[in-house]
Amino acid sequence: MTDINTPKNWQNSSQTQKRIKRRYRAEKRFKYFGLAAVCIALVMLGILLVSIISKGYPAFTSTQLAIEVNFDEKILIPDGKKNYEAIYSANYGKILRQSLFSVFPEITDRKDKRSLIKLISKTARFELRDIVLNNNNVIGTKQTVWLTAGTDVDLLHKNQIPRDVD
Repeated sequence: MTDINTPKNWQNSSQTQKRIKRRYRAEKRFKYFGLAAVCIALVMLGILLVSIISKGYPAFTSTQLAIEVNFDEKILIPDGKKNYEAIYSANYGKILRQSLFSVFPEITDRKDKRSLIKLISKTARFELRDIVLNNNNVIGTKQTVWLTAGTDVDLLHKNQIPRDVD
């Protein structure tokens, strides 16, 4: 019916086979380039995660300072009644200040005393309270306790602020 000059077996011709081989090679290259792109993206993601974790890890740690604390019975139990309410509401800030000032007796200036108090975290008094509430036997004794350091000391210990501050 139609007179088309095409070979009867055009799928098996040498030109068709060359085109098919070239197309398969191109598909393989495309597949390898895609795989390489995914691998590079995973490596970059890994580098990003390591960077985030290494820079963020110090935020999950805190610096502790060992301080000898005198758990003075006169301050903890001023009325002499050793009950939970009296121990809970005692003046732990005063105990902490007295302990710091006894370690550094040469500091007498008010400004220097304030700076000394800032070495310890504002939550240290609650840490002392928890120590006493967990063990009433420390009342009237001197104990070395580990308390959370203040912000400046913590940042200095983590090398987040320079040590050569004037």
